[in-house]
Amino acid sequence: MDTTALADDAALRRAALALSKHRQTIADAETRRDAAVAAARDEEAKATAKAREAAAKLETDIEAYCLAHRARLFADAKSFKVGSLSFEIRKARPSVVVTGDEQDVIAAIREAKFYGFVRIGAESLDRAAILKHREQIEAANIPGLGFREGETFTIRTA
Repeated sequence: MDTTALADDAALRRAALALSKHRQTIADAETRRDAAVAAARDEEAKATAKAREAAAKLETDIEAYCLAHRARLFADAKSFKVGSLSFEIRKARPSVVVTGDEQDVIAAIREAKFYGFVRIGAESLDRAAILKHREQIEAANIPGLGFREGETFTIRTA
C-alpha cells in the first residue's frame, strides 16, 4: 500500500470528502435503480393480473379433471403430455403430523416407553426417527401423532 498518496491531514480531509461524495452518488443511483425495479414489478403485476387469475383457474380445473380421470390418463405412466405441457403425479414424501400439543405427544411417547424419538435438550420430536419406525409408532396409536402421505400434481412446460 502506498502510504505517500496523501501528503498531509488536509489531503486526508479532501480525500475523505471526495470518497463520501462518490459513495453518496453510488447510493443515490442504487436507490433510483431499486425504485425503477419496484415500479416495473408493480406494472408487470397489474398487466398480468387477469392472465394469472385465468391461469390459476385453468390449473385448478385441469388438476381436477386429471385426478378424476386418473386411471385412464395415467394408465401407463406417471406423466403425459398435451401440447407443450406435461402433467405429472408423483408420490409426496411421507411426513409426521402433530395434530395436538407437541408436549402432550412427547409425554405420550415417553409413557409408551419409546426411546430415541425425542430430542434431548430441545424437547422436540425427532421426526426422522419417527418415520423410520413408522409401523411401531402407528401400532402404539399415540394420540395427536399421525402421518401424511400424498401425491403432488404438477403441470410443467415441456
